[in-house]
Amino acid sequence: MSSFIDSDGKRRTVSVTSPLPTVAGGGASAGQVQGNSAAGATDVGNPVKVGGRYNSASPTLTTGQRGDLQLDANANLAVTVRFAGNQAMLAGSTDSDSVAASSTANRMSTVSFGYVFDGSVWSRQRGSAKASFVSEPPLTAISRSGTLSTTSAILLPANPMRSKFFIKNDSAVDIWINIGNTAVASAGAGNIKIAAGAYFELQGTSQIVTGIATSGTAAVTCYEF
Repeated sequence: MSSFIDSDGKRRTVSVTSPLPTVAGGGASAGQVQGNSAAGATDVGNPVKVGGRYNSASPTLTTGQRGDLQLDANANLAVTVRFAGNQAMLAGSTDSDSVAASSTANRMSTVSFGYVFDGSVWSRQRGSAKASFVSEPPLTAISRSGTLSTTSAILLPANPMRSKFFIKNDSAVDIWINIGNTAVASAGAGNIKIAAGAYFELQGTSQIVTGIATSGTAAVTCYEF
């Protein structure tokens, strides 16, 4: 039978009621799983080391399999940030200007895009980047052409996405427009006269635009962008 000297100096037989005492302790001689090199010290100490593996081609695992941490050829831990569904979030690539992402000073290549609200839904912002400048996409023309009478009418409804508009008076009579209010065929109160055959253009307003003819009816060509 195995026996041991207990802390009281008596010899005891190993049994269920007198198990062999064990002490994990601490330090380099501790009876516990540990490495042989302390953190921040010469490689002779304690922390358990974590191993990795370099593969020239990344391994493909199946559900439930255990895998090694992956290293690059210089023993750096290889990490890929991913979305749900295993889609890479960050990736290096060669741009359309034929300059590889890996050859630039910034080694993290990212792709991003913004969203803009058109008054009803959010849509991806359109445009193209050339050098350090961003250019607007081609504007889409919306026709508001029609006929004005001697009663003020809406020529352009309010539009928060409008960049600019133009109005050409195609008739032989003068017309008047008003931005934001009811048009009146006389000067003042924000009324603007567009003579017969004349042209008017304005950028940067999203307000309603109304129009009125001085007499009879007046055909107008009107577009907003």
